Amino acid sequence: MKNDLIKITAFLLAVCLWQACGTATEQKEMAASSDTDTAVVTTTGAEINELPEPQVPLANIREYFEALQPVLAKKYDARQGYFQQNLPKITIEDLKNGYLQAMVRDGVMGDPVFELALWKTAKGEDIVGVFEYTCGGEGCWGNLKNLQFFDAQLKPISEKVLNWADLHDRQARFSYKSSTETGAIQLAGKDAAALVKIPQQGTSIEIILGTPGIAEAKFVTLVFDKAQGRFNIQ
Repeated sequence: MKNDLIKITAFLLAVCLWQACGTATEQKEMAASSDTDTAVVTTTGAEINELPEPQVPLANIREYFEALQPVLAKKYDARQGYFQQNLPKITIEDLKNGYLQAMVRDGVMGDPVFELALWKTAKGEDIVGVFEYTCGGEGCWGNLKNLQFFDAQLKPISEKVLNWADLHDRQARFSYKSSTETGAIQLAGKDAAALVKIPQQGTSIEIILGTPGIAEAKFVTLVFDKAQGRFNIQ
């Protein structure tokens, strides 16, 4: 009788241990499944902006514009449906001079406008510049951070082709005046909006800083050095 009781107790203990292990395993599998599902449905801005390298060389500014669409959509990551339904439409296309302008919803107030240009270095390498801005009752303005550069493989090369530290330092020291009824007001460049004039003719980029609706002034010119494949600040 005593031996039977020991056997029964051992059997019940084994069953309990088996159930506990099974439950723990199932919980781990469920957790892993949940993690996998989350990983599949979660999309970050970084993932959206990772562009595949073109299988064949891109031939002109239109092809670069089409390939860069995911980058241009980055500010709409939280509302992808909006951007997909309102893709930028090309409004100016100059393939000969490597220039293109595109607008979302035909430039409705507050929606973005994109200007792109194509530069070629002495080594035959492509550089694509993109500036994004919006238009309203006080003109068309953006920010310096909206200026981006990409290579032929669609990799960001903004830091490689322009000395941003020098540009921001110049902006911090820059000021301009606004004439009012009570006299001139000194305005700080560091707080200014920017209009980057992507060239349709020539290779230099002119940058204007200003306070929308109040005043503006020429800031700098980015002169393209074909031999170095960089822009010099003047």
